[in-house]
Amino acid sequence: KDFISPIADGWKDYYEVDLEDSVRIDTHFCYKINVKPKRRGDLAFKGTIWITKQESALKRVDLQVGKEANINFVERFKIQQELLPTGSGPWYVSKFRMLIDMAEVSDSSAGILATYYISNKNITLGKVHPPSFYT
Repeated sequence: KDFISPIADGWKDYYEVDLEDSVRIDTHFCYKINVKPKRRGDLAFKGTIWITKQESALKRVDLQVGKEANINFVERFKIQQELLPTGSGPWYVSKFRMLIDMAEVSDSSAGILATYYISNKNITLGKVHPPSFYT
């Protein structure tokens, strides 16, 4: 199923937003924005995003989808990301966490709690690799 991001074009049709606070994260002054679906059952996230003031870049994400989104057997789906700037402009995901809580499919089966974590460090930009690197 496709979810609409709270920073995508057309977000106004799916989200209610509330500027909660302005905070400093690392060296970046950020706006802390709470988002929630406009309608119960929409495939939209609820949670918080942080947008930098100077670059208007996404700095941090803490979003989740609950049972009300009506995805078969999914009790909860949560995403957390933290982004850092590169020297060339685009920001990259330095930390990524995902959690999926699946309900029991039947009375005789167990539910599943799956977690996933990625940490990116020491990013090198502009390094050209030989074609054999990609095979």
